Amino acid sequence: MKKKFQLFLRDLLFFGLFFIFIGILVRRVSHFIAIHKESIIHELDNTLLAQVETTKNHCIQVINKFNPVFQNQEKNQIESMIKALEKLEEQYKKNSHGLLLLGPIGTISIVLKERTIKTKLLTIIRELYNIIFNYSFQKIPKKMVRTIEEGIIDNQKLLAR
Repeated sequence: MKKKFQLFLRDLLFFGLFFIFIGILVRRVSHFIAIHKESIIHELDNTLLAQVETTKNHCIQVINKFNPVFQNQEKNQIESMIKALEKLEEQYKKNSHGLLLLGPIGTISIVLKERTIKTKLLTIIRELYNIIFNYSFQKIPKKMVRTIEEGIIDNQKLLAR
């Protein structure tokens, strides 16, 4: 009798673990589908989306940190940067289903679109760097931001000071 009860508990434990793993799998798949809802023909690069989000957060931090010093022009410029970042994110997430039918030409258009989005993101990061540098009164020499990652790191360093 004791052996049957132990076997029953073991089976119950495995049954519970099975449902936990199925739940995790369903959550991950539904998250993947939710992210790729508008862009099911290719997998989105999560690092690019994270970089856009980080840059948006930096813009919000700049507005909060330098708000009393800002003129309306700078505040409007940063708000337009936030809107441009939201537009970039939407453009990146959404692809036409007709691109799938084009085959290699569609793939090339997706790659070109990603490249233009990355250059626009780098331009926004450079503008934000210039604004942060001008208002943070740093004694270090100003440098040219060359990559997206470098720009994000430099903006974080300037905001931390």
